[in-house]
Amino acid sequence: MALNNNICAKPARKIALRSSVFVCAAWILSGCQPEQTSRTDASRPSVARPPVVDSVPSTPVDPRPQVVIEPTPRVEPVQPILSQPEAPKEPLVRIDPVADRLAEAAQALAEGAPTKALERINSLPLDALSASEIQQALTLKEQAFDALELPVLAIQTGLERLFRQSDPIAPDTLEALIDRANTLPDDLKQLHRRSGSQLAGVIDALALGSAPNPAEVARWQRRYPNHLLSRVPLARFSAFQAPIVGTPKMTVLLPLTGPLGTAGRAVRDGLVAAWADASTTVPIELSVVDSTTLSNPELAQLAEGLTTDLIVGPLDRNRLAHLAEATSQIPILGLNRLPVESLGHDQLFQFALAIEDDASSAVEWAQQR
Repeated sequence: MALNNNICAKPARKIALRSSVFVCAAWILSGCQPEQTSRTDASRPSVARPPVVDSVPSTPVDPRPQVVIEPTPRVEPVQPILSQPEAPKEPLVRIDPVADRLAEAAQALAEGAPTKALERINSLPLDALSASEIQQALTLKEQAFDALELPVLAIQTGLERLFRQSDPIAPDTLEALIDRANTLPDDLKQLHRRSGSQLAGVIDALALGSAPNPAEVARWQRRYPNHLLSRVPLARFSAFQAPIVGTPKMTVLLPLTGPLGTAGRAVRDGLVAAWADASTTVPIELSVVDSTTLSNPELAQLAEGLTTDLIVGPLDRNRLAHLAEATSQIPILGLNRLPVESLGHDQLFQFALAIEDDASSAVEWAQQR
C-alpha cells in the first residue's frame, strides 16, 4: 500500500512542544537548573532510583545505658607572677601546767591565801613530777601548813620532802624538824606514833632517850627501815645508823593459871611447837607471859613496843579490851573477839572463834534443815 504523503505533521509538533514545556516547569518547581537534552531524552519519562547503601553486618544494640567516662582535664599549677616573701613564723609557746600551778601556789602564799595554795599543789600528781618539782611543791605545802598554824602537818611535809631528797641531806634542816617534833604536846605524839610515818619514827626515837640499848635500837630499825635518822649522820642519833642486831621478839600473853589456865596452856603448847619447827628458817625470840599476873598499866606499857615487836593474845576478853584501849605502837594479834566499835586502834587484829559465831552457825544449820 502506498503511503499517504499528504499526512499533516502539525499534531506531532504540538505534542513535543507541550512535553518540553512540562519538563521545564517541573525543573523550575524542583529548584533545578534545566540542562540541554536531546529531543529523545526529553520525551522519556524520569524514573527515581533509591540510594545505594553498602551492606554492613548488623550489630546487636545493648539496651543498658552506656556510661561514658570523660578524662579528667589536667590542671596546670598556677605560677605566681611575683614571688612573695613568707612571713616569719612565731615561736610556739610551751604550756607547762605544773610550772603554772606552782607559780599560782607561790602567788597565793604571797597574797596570804594558803588554802588556795594547797588546792593548787594538791591538784598535781606528786609522783609524776620531776625531783626539782617535787621539792618545790613540798616546800610550798610546808609553808602553807605553817601559815594555817598546823604544825604536825608542816613537820610531816618537811620530813617527807627530806625523805624524797637525794643524799646528802642537810643535817641542820633535819635537826630543826626534830626539835619542832619534840615540842609537840604529848597527846599529839601518842596519836601519831602509831602511823608508821617519818614523824612516828622521830617520836619513837626521842622516846628511847639519848642512850638506848641495842635491842631497842634494833627493834626501831626493823619497824622503820630506810628512815631519815638512819641516813643522815646526827650525833645524838648515831646509834640508829648502826647495823641491825638481834632477832625480832614475839611476846605471847596467855592465862596459864585460873579458870582459863587449861585453854591457855593448850594454846601455849601449840605455839611453842610451831615456833620450834620454824625457828631454823625464821629466827624469832619467843616469850610467853602469864596474862593473869599483869596489871592494866603493865599491859599498856607492853603495847608501847619498847621491849617486844609483836604481841599475841591475850585470851581473856576483858584484858583484850583494855589492851585495845591502850595506845599501841606494835601489832597485836588478839585471841578473842571484840565488837568492831570497841577496837581502839588499827594495830589490833583478832583471831578467834567466838561463841556468837558458833550460835550463828547452829542457826544457819537449823534453817537449812
